[in-house]
Amino acid sequence: MRDGRKRVKKATGPRVGVEAVPAPARDRDRAMDSGLPGAASHGPEVMWYVLPVDPQYVGEANRGVTAARPGEFEPVAIGPLRVWPPVVLAPMAGITNAPFRRLCRSFGAGLYVSEMITARALVERNAKTLRLAGFDPEESPRSLQLYGVDPRYVGEAVAWLVGEDLVDHLDMNFGCPVRKV
Repeated sequence: MRDGRKRVKKATGPRVGVEAVPAPARDRDRAMDSGLPGAASHGPEVMWYVLPVDPQYVGEANRGVTAARPGEFEPVAIGPLRVWPPVVLAPMAGITNAPFRRLCRSFGAGLYVSEMITARALVERNAKTLRLAGFDPEESPRSLQLYGVDPRYVGEAVAWLVGEDLVDHLDMNFGCPVRKV
């Protein structure tokens, strides 16, 4: 069985921890009938499997702590988005690019925000910025952090991103304390 990104096997042996793996809505019905332990649905767009976590990745302070079970927490509503689990990968300039978000997605979270993208560079269609602002085809929701201080450039960038349906969520950054930026 595939959940869209990785092979899912039925859990066996002692369960030290769990990880949540998102599944596309099209797999929801198949997953609920799969017999996977902890398979749960959080509405038509959100489905989670609970899988064992390798004990080597469970820190001393967390040994014996039971992981949250599907349904234990409600999804977080951000406008029309339902974020489950209620965990967000924060935007980090130079780090949260598409390959890093793909890696993190394999460990489970609800929302993955891209690295900071400059509004002016988007408006000017800078090739490097357009590459950085790209998303994997299966990435959903598409969340981008947009940085800008000039209202004209920020407005034009938002109009383009939303008008072309390039994002599902925008994280606005109007000032960053890092000198390099």
